[in-house]
Amino acid sequence: MLVAACIFIGWSLVLLIFTGVGTSLGTAIYNASPSALNSLQAGIQRYIFPEVWDWVFQPILELPAWLPPLAFGGLLLVARSIQKARAW
Repeated sequence: MLVAACIFIGWSLVLLIFTGVGTSLGTAIYNASPSALNSLQAGIQRYIFPEVWDWVFQPILELPAWLPPLAFGGLLLVARSIQKARAW
């Protein structure tokens, strides 16, 4: 779990360096592969529920590109510390 946390935190640093501070995650993904983002949106709206895209994915895509991987890496570190504290 520590390795995955380090990977996500490193990924967020790489995104911060290469995309800049204010670039949104949606813009970074669209610049990398426009068809992937469009396919993801169509698949979620068609096969899951249209509001899931509006309520969950769209706010995440509007965040700075480096923030979601950093937050996920931080959550993994917190989960590891909880798991380590519970182990006798």
